[in-house]
Amino acid sequence: MTPPFSYIESLIVKSLFGTLSEEEHRQLEQWKNESPEHSALYEKIAQEQNLVAFYQQYKEINTQRAWTQFKRRVDSSYRMRRMLRYAASILLPLLVIGGLTLYFYDGSSGLHTAEVIYPGFSQATLVSGNGVKLILEDDSLQHIPTGKGLVATLKKGELSYFQEEESVADKDTVFPDNILQTRVGNEFRITLADGTRVHLNYNTILKYPVVFGKRARVVYLQGEAFFDVAPDSDRPFYVVTEGMKIKQYGTSFNVNAYSPHNTSVVLVKGSIGVILDDTQKEAMLKPGQKAMLDKDREDVRIDEVNVEKYTAWNEGYFYFEDESLASIMQTLSHWYNVKVEFRSSELKTLHFTGILDRYSVINPTLRAISRTVDVKMKIERNTIIISN
Repeated sequence: MTPPFSYIESLIVKSLFGTLSEEEHRQLEQWKNESPEHSALYEKIAQEQNLVAFYQQYKEINTQRAWTQFKRRVDSSYRMRRMLRYAASILLPLLVIGGLTLYFYDGSSGLHTAEVIYPGFSQATLVSGNGVKLILEDDSLQHIPTGKGLVATLKKGELSYFQEEESVADKDTVFPDNILQTRVGNEFRITLADGTRVHLNYNTILKYPVVFGKRARVVYLQGEAFFDVAPDSDRPFYVVTEGMKIKQYGTSFNVNAYSPHNTSVVLVKGSIGVILDDTQKEAMLKPGQKAMLDKDREDVRIDEVNVEKYTAWNEGYFYFEDESLASIMQTLSHWYNVKVEFRSSELKTLHFTGILDRYSVINPTLRAISRTVDVKMKIERNTIIISN
């Protein structure tokens, strides 16, 4: 049986860096021999020399963060599954999915710039219950003070809480809420004391207790976050946003609460109930469904959706499906911390479909978009200028 493509991705990357084992080499050769398309894709990547040049660019450029980001991509234990998308974005130089057709762009493009803009990175501000403010950065390793019987550590851009004493949650001790906030160009991951994992997107605020109570687990969200909730049949988990409350016992879902009038929830697995503040009506979701709050009508609309479109950011890539250029550039401006200037308002209505690497520099992404929608893009002093 053919291995999943996520595994083939890792084999191709290992092959590029000469780290394949004998068994992995056999598996990769078997995959290449299955079809001419497989072989052609591999040869196109393997023959390209730009990866070495890009490696040198990351190594020699004057920011430690750029070098750190490159090392992450070649570390097989850290985001190896996303490496092929990254390699494709700089070698081909970009793989874009339009409908069911694969387009390989190379040569000249509509992007004109000598500037390189780097993607967002892991950073957040933590305000503890006693008012202490800490800046949590990507590669720092430290212990965070929390309270008796608790340990919090920061490692590789993730804050993790642990209970040293099983009885802590059963005591009457009240722990004040912490506030974790990301800004433009940032993301952050946190593991709560119950084992629930949360990935915060840019411009997001998560309010949570260091230790959950005996009857329920409640957090408050502004912005966007992906939740992988630890099962607990005795304590339901609630995500509270403005106008909506999400209730479940153990599941994975994405919440977008950037706009209080259009909060949406997309369920990946498990089951959840969406409760409106004003009416207390509860709508149940199944995997593959999205609930959209219409606050003006005091109602929730439920639709079947392509889950990947809403959770791609959590996996390390952008998924744009027939999306307007205005919407796409708004997303890119928040993640890459850049400004966008349209020389014509008509350009905002152009549409693009593509799967693009979220952790790549922005240049190949702009190159693909400009070629596809036939516009010119230029970067000047951290501003993307789009024109006919």
